[in-house]
Amino acid sequence: MSGGSLTWHAFPQSWNEPPAQEPLKRILDVGCGDGVWAIEAAKYWKGCQVVGQSCLCYHLPTLTSPGLDIVSLHPDLARLSRDKDLLKRISWVQANFLEGLPFPNESFDFVHVKRIARGVPENMWDDLFEEISRVMKPGAAFE
Repeated sequence: MSGGSLTWHAFPQSWNEPPAQEPLKRILDVGCGDGVWAIEAAKYWKGCQVVGQSCLCYHLPTLTSPGLDIVSLHPDLARLSRDKDLLKRISWVQANFLEGLPFPNESFDFVHVKRIARGVPENMWDDLFEEISRVMKPGAAFE
């Protein structure tokens, strides 16, 4: 990974192209939703561990309680694929990313975030980005 920027990453035009860089070892997909991106990433980056982290609670300022539990959306991998290698390399974690990411420092080569804007209050973005930076290895990529 190069480019000198935290947000720089050379992505393929399609998932059918071979990786153009050294292989990634661990990927975190924050707010993974139904897990499609995590599954495709695991298929694309062979040998890479992919962790899909879905939010257990969303903070909605209009609620009097601190959060609202949501149902896990990611698929049952055993029903989805017979590829044993793929099944071993993908895991799902449910946690409230607004309360910190449940991973050690410098755990991931790449962090992917998509469609979480409505679940993050404006005053919590800086804390979330600090948490994402904390779990990224030096030289890791962020999208």
